[in-house]
Amino acid sequence: SLMSYVMTQFTKSISEKKIKIKALYYGMFEYSYEKQSKGITPIVDLKILLDIQEWIKAIDAIKKYSDFTLLVELLEEIGVEEKVYNTFSNLDNTISIANMEAMKQFIETASKKLNYIKSSENKIVKLLAPEIESIVDELNHEKTSDFQYSLAKWFHKNKNYALSYIALAEAIVSKNCEIKGLDKNNMSEENQKKVKSIEYPYDQYYKRGNENSISNIRNSIAHQLADRKGKVNQDIKRLEELLDTFEDYFKK
Repeated sequence: SLMSYVMTQFTKSISEKKIKIKALYYGMFEYSYEKQSKGITPIVDLKILLDIQEWIKAIDAIKKYSDFTLLVELLEEIGVEEKVYNTFSNLDNTISIANMEAMKQFIETASKKLNYIKSSENKIVKLLAPEIESIVDELNHEKTSDFQYSLAKWFHKNKNYALSYIALAEAIVSKNCEIKGLDKNNMSEENQKKVKSIEYPYDQYYKRGNENSISNIRNSIAHQLADRKGKVNQDIKRLEELLDTFEDYFKK
């Protein structure tokens, strides 16, 4: 039975087809020799082991990469409450499309969503509440710049380096707009000139003229340019240094 279980998991992993296993049966022939069995061989369904393994993979994906995709699929399969399903589905879609404003909105209304999760009839779903609370605590900031900077660190922790660079670049612009009292969402031509005229802190790290600046790396990622194709490892290493460098600036 153990070999059957392992090979079933292996087959699912390597197959290009979407395999759905509905049952995994094991005949307990050795039990038939027991006096209380009356010669009957029980047949048991071991699919619960497969189900638990899928939940383990889903939770592991959340912890390591903040990837809720598999979890959303499992929640749909078990027919969890609609409010709970929508909460996780919306969070997964928001992260996948990397819409920072949508993520900020999710965080701001998270307390209501956490109540849906904590009151769920599904015991496994209830166990996921601390993971959501952890994300909320990490990203819950009133100022847009603080939220975006925390998001940049969060993406970096989850090895999503491209989005981390994009969030960091946006956070620096937002911080400078806040300092100058400018509305980032109302970028008239006059305001754009004011933003461009700002002397950024650690200017050598941000300016477009600098080949290895945040701005250049961010543009290369966003526009899929070929100028940094040989600098992938360098840019990943540099990202951690940049996040550390700007730590004090965002504490102001």
